[in-house]
Amino acid sequence: MIVELPLGHHDDPPEQRGLAAVAARWLADVREPLGAARGRRTRHRLAPHSSSFSYWSCLDDLSDVPDRFGLATPPPDADRLNAIRRAQLRLSETRAADSRVRLLDALEQASWGEPAPTPLGDATTLSRITPDSLTAYLAACHRLGITIHRAPGRSTGVPAAAPVSHRRWRGGLTTVSGLADSRARVAVRLPLDPSTVAPGAVDVLAEVLGTGIDGVLPYELRISRGLTYSVGVLRWGADEPVTIGAKALVEPGDAAPAARLMLDVIRACLRRPPSAELRRAAERARTSLLLQADDPFGAVDELRRRARSEHTATELAEAIREHAAQGLTLAPAPGAPPAIAAVGPLTQAQQEVLEGVR
Repeated sequence: MIVELPLGHHDDPPEQRGLAAVAARWLADVREPLGAARGRRTRHRLAPHSSSFSYWSCLDDLSDVPDRFGLATPPPDADRLNAIRRAQLRLSETRAADSRVRLLDALEQASWGEPAPTPLGDATTLSRITPDSLTAYLAACHRLGITIHRAPGRSTGVPAAAPVSHRRWRGGLTTVSGLADSRARVAVRLPLDPSTVAPGAVDVLAEVLGTGIDGVLPYELRISRGLTYSVGVLRWGADEPVTIGAKALVEPGDAAPAARLMLDVIRACLRRPPSAELRRAAERARTSLLLQADDPFGAVDELRRRARSEHTATELAEAIREHAAQGLTLAPAPGAPPAIAAVGPLTQAQQEVLEGVR
């Protein structure tokens, strides 16, 4: 079962950033204190415009779950809310010190010209979240409509459509310094032409590029050139504009060559993926999707996708089989410059070289 609330972290009021995440901690805490002891598995996913709570039980005893998201639920008392705030602030501070997270934040800034709203908030915004704020959040979710997905069974309630993004792609370079790292992290991102994106195509492209030790990126950057300590593909969720990217851990002096080579590899694979690698990548992508369907939450995830008029894992697996036989037709968005981000101890001269990467 999935209980899906229609407000996520992008819906937080600016003065109360972190509200949806605090609400999720509160709801998960009071809804399922004995989940493991009762043979249940739980999962929570906070997205830009939704907050979903998933439940699986070997006893098929989930009929009481939806009732416990009702408006009569009392908000946490002052001590519990303070504990939630402290836990979330610790996580936010840990996140801010993580160079991998800072790299993705910088890449978001380079892509759109503005930072993504932080899902966790900070000390100031968290201090403004009160018990009344949580009561109002839950009431707003009820007004907009909470969706319940039951498997086997059906979905009740109408899933809210994700707001259309009106952000305009900017591209360019964003760098971050001041972290206690001797190495640098660099990432690139390219928008794709939406008219060329077919179901399952980005899954295959990601595998072609490399989601692990296999793929073109690890071979070209690490094995062949020795430029990186690690390298991998980046991709974004279904509610984001369709983009593809890559990230690498490098010596600061290798940031610009690595960024240039990552872009060259991505563009080359968009023009003509290696045929042998395409077949292997398609098989890895299909296997990953089919394994998702066998997950304890696989059946209800498929039900949720159908309710949201999304392609199911089974449908995507079949589309991927066709891509392996017919090839990919993906193309970069015409005229859109790449976004590039770097985090670490880069000198001014190294940053200037990065600015010339296109």
